[in-house]
Amino acid sequence: MSIKKYVFGSFKQSKIEVTDPDAQYFIDVAPIINYVQANAINTLVTSLKEKNIWDKMQAIYPFVGGTANTHKFNLKSPIDADSSFRITYFGIQEHNNKGMEFISGSYALTQFNFNRDSVINDFHWSSYIRTATPCYLFQGGRCQLFNTIGVNGKMAAVSDLYDDSGSLNSRVMKENLDGKGYYLASKTLINGRHSIYKNGNLLNINYGTQGILNNNNVSIGSYLYGSDMSIISFATIGKGLTDNESLNLYKIIEEFQTSLGRQV
Repeated sequence: MSIKKYVFGSFKQSKIEVTDPDAQYFIDVAPIINYVQANAINTLVTSLKEKNIWDKMQAIYPFVGGTANTHKFNLKSPIDADSSFRITYFGIQEHNNKGMEFISGSYALTQFNFNRDSVINDFHWSSYIRTATPCYLFQGGRCQLFNTIGVNGKMAAVSDLYDDSGSLNSRVMKENLDGKGYYLASKTLINGRHSIYKNGNLLNINYGTQGILNNNNVSIGSYLYGSDMSIISFATIGKGLTDNESLNLYKIIEEFQTSLGRQV
């Protein structure tokens, strides 16, 4: 596939070099017509497969294409259906090549439900945040931290990064003074290890197999189903990741973001 690019007074033919069939499927469905974005998607998919992370992903939201339509698709299963964890928007968001900016009161609801689609001791979720303001990849609708799932970039009140698998005993917290960055929380089957990471670095861990996952769909860019004016440019949901896998995932996503000129 090739497209024409206008360069210095003339049109230059630019080729979209896609070698992976999963990447091609997403590019065709979204659709992605920008050759830089398409090539970045191809590299993203092939890198995830090379590091044996692709099969651990259930939902990948790369937020490319710059529109609400292109941003709604799950790279792992780019089908326009709730069963493929397609995003549904509530309120007003601004969509551009940097990702999604959430206007007050808005959020993006995935159809992924941890209680239905995952297990208590084998899951992860992550979010790439471009703003220092509070932002969340969140499941549930409760004010208290008990029995909630969340990645909190920067809490306005206490400036903590937190993750809670459904029990206060397995809650993990770490001081976090800057909301920008790539956040990942993971719980693995080995000893119920519960870990939080920022930019590939392990921040804190806890152990415990207790807790009940909420029976609510995951929302992106919101807390208590209300937005925080954040800009999010990548998100993932899937099975639990080790320290090494979490670091490799960060490196792959950072390379993807850099190729699109939107790294932080």
